[in-house]
Amino acid sequence: MKKNKNKNASTDDKNAEVQASSGNTQSQNSGSQSSGIATQSTQMNQKKRRPKRKKLLFQVGGVLFLIFTIVILISAFTTFFQGTSMFLKSKDDMIKPDLENLTNKLLEYKAINWYMDYWAENPDSMKTFFNDESVYIDTKLNDFNWEEEIKNYTEEDIELLKEPERSALAKYVYYLVSREFYNDTLLQRYINVFCYDITDKESFRYIYFSGNDCKELVDDFKFKNIPLGTDIKMDDETLENFYNEDLFEDNLYAQIGIYDKKDSYNAYIKTTLDNGRVILVGCSYDLNEIYAPLFENVILLIAFSFLGFVIAGALVIIFVYIMSIRPLNKIKVILQEYIKTKDSQTANAKLSKIKTRNEFGVLADDISDMTLAIDRYTEENVKLAKEKERTAAELDVAATIQRGVLPSVYPELDGYKLCASMDPAKEVGGDFYDFFLIDEDHLCLVIADVSGKGIPASLFMMISKTFVKNSSVSNTDPADILTKTNEGICETDNDNMFVTVWIGVINLKTGHVNAANAGHEYPMIKKANGQFELFKDKHSVAIGIMDGMRFKSYEFDLEPGDSIFVYTDGAAEATNANDELFGTDRMLESLNTCESDNPDKLLDKMTKDIDKFVGTAPQFDDLTMLSIHRYS
Repeated sequence: MKKNKNKNASTDDKNAEVQASSGNTQSQNSGSQSSGIATQSTQMNQKKRRPKRKKLLFQVGGVLFLIFTIVILISAFTTFFQGTSMFLKSKDDMIKPDLENLTNKLLEYKAINWYMDYWAENPDSMKTFFNDESVYIDTKLNDFNWEEEIKNYTEEDIELLKEPERSALAKYVYYLVSREFYNDTLLQRYINVFCYDITDKESFRYIYFSGNDCKELVDDFKFKNIPLGTDIKMDDETLENFYNEDLFEDNLYAQIGIYDKKDSYNAYIKTTLDNGRVILVGCSYDLNEIYAPLFENVILLIAFSFLGFVIAGALVIIFVYIMSIRPLNKIKVILQEYIKTKDSQTANAKLSKIKTRNEFGVLADDISDMTLAIDRYTEENVKLAKEKERTAAELDVAATIQRGVLPSVYPELDGYKLCASMDPAKEVGGDFYDFFLIDEDHLCLVIADVSGKGIPASLFMMISKTFVKNSSVSNTDPADILTKTNEGICETDNDNMFVTVWIGVINLKTGHVNAANAGHEYPMIKKANGQFELFKDKHSVAIGIMDGMRFKSYEFDLEPGDSIFVYTDGAAEATNANDELFGTDRMLESLNTCESDNPDKLLDKMTKDIDKFVGTAPQFDDLTMLSIHRYS
């Protein structure tokens, strides 16, 4: 019979393709790898680098400055407030005896109640200078020790005196007490020392003595008149505090306030006289005189602390530079050189010289180990790349050989048209088809699907194909062909692999078909002027599962206008991205909507419909199809 070339490549073309592929694969893959490495290197070089800023020292310095500033401020405020508290406490200890001494000097006068009554009743007469009257007292009582004698004067003694001796005596005693208050003001550096009468809260309006007002000397120990009876202006809270016994701890009450428009520290002691009169002897101390030395101490503390900070900070920065930044810079330079040269030996030699006994020394050792690991990894990758190139080349050759094993030239048959195709899921597949003439009148059609995929399946496929063809020599019984094939495969070490097969032997003269199915997909048959339908034929078990099996055949006629379409499960089980199967219903729809009975057209449309359905989902299984049509 004559043979002509199909649209697929001929066997000679396949062999030429094998030689070209085996000759060029390695160089292409090598070039591809080199190109990939070059592209990676270019991308790394083109990668935008962050600007280099040597700012670690500044960061360390900034943190240290912030920490020291906070510490200095806390220390300064703590020192100031603790010093103020301690100073005021010590001031209380000094002020109380002083105020008690002034009070006792008042109480030394036995007629103090009479003097205070007189002073309160005659405040204006106390506002004159001690001029003529003082001279009179000095001449009249010149022979007496007045300061001692007057203290012993009782009220009865004073009643015996006549005017103006009595008023002169009252003024003179007022003068003596005022001088004591004034002297104490000067001696203790008070703003003022004073005496209030607080017997009656409602009539609290005058002052007895105020040392602050005795500032101007008028001759020998003569003082400016004291403003006896001056209306006292103070806030209600301070006034109430004078009558709050709880505030007079150990008979002393102290508060911070304002006196004569100055911040002052005020202290008071309270005394009750024999006649029930309550007097308050107190003093005011300028807070600025308390704060001034404290401020000086705080400023000195801040100055010395800042100096200590500068020295300590410099030492810390030097230490950080020596122990951290310098070894880190060395590591950086070594890594940059290693990236350029890939010379791990030089890098390790330099890294071993970094002897810093801290984390940076450990980092240097780790980086040294890393460069060695990178070298090993690179060597392994090169080996793997070469192995991958070799495997890819071998797979290309195997795929070419497998395609060459499958028939690509169709016999010229009177009244029949035949077409087949195989699209593996991987480089090589486990599906196969075959067609050949057993004799001049009988055409054998075979389609099979080996379990598994890849190289093992492809090798088992070639063994199975060989057994099927050898069993078909002068044998037109498909059941017997499958039986002999099963016996041959079971005798080999098939590693539990099996193959499903559909085989049909067509009498080309009569169109009678004798077929057998060993666990394969149901064929689809179309009758003249009809549609493709699923033909559920008799199934036997797959070949290679069990030895000694006997397979059954069945018969039907292929009339003019009829077609047969057989396939592997890769067509029905094609899966899209939604995990949906293409299925036999869609297959029948694809076949029945084809406008031509030509097997070429049928297979082409089926392939396009499956590709459209699957979309971007990866191919899961080999796709093999075979179809024959008998013309009218």
